[in-house]
Amino acid sequence: MSCPQGWPLLLPKRFTLNLAANSDTIISLTLIKRPNASSHWLPFNIDVHDTGNTKIVASKAFYIRAEAVSSYSVSKPTTHFSKTQERTFTTSFKLKNNGNVDGIYIIELIGETIALNYRSVIQLAPSQDTAYNITYTVPKNLWSLFRKENMTFVVTDSVFVVKK
Repeated sequence: MSCPQGWPLLLPKRFTLNLAANSDTIISLTLIKRPNASSHWLPFNIDVHDTGNTKIVASKAFYIRAEAVSSYSVSKPTTHFSKTQERTFTTSFKLKNNGNVDGIYIIELIGETIALNYRSVIQLAPSQDTAYNITYTVPKNLWSLFRKENMTFVVTDSVFVVKK
């Protein structure tokens, strides 16, 4: 038997079963889904060997998949900026794809007073995470008028689940 990745089998992958000619039997198999199991259809193969275990006399493929889960987490970055800081600032956060499908994420950071309208799209594979930095310099013509800014930070995934 060959199991797909993320689906361990609760039996030995190889065992002996004696059958009479032209007979049938039922083999109960238990597979356990790991959290990182793929949501794509994956083959699970069973091969039957002859008595001498030298050649395959029958082979059957079954297909298995996990339910697709789109889930992510994001840490909260610093979204407050004041004139006591430098004109150029950096805000950081961590984004993690907790699901078992590829995630496409839209990252937005908006600050109206400082003319900040940042938007980026990134893709993360299942279980992948990233540390993300956004660096911005306040334009000179706005710096003299500027006092403080509370920016809006939003991450939206491809199925439009929003986290602020």
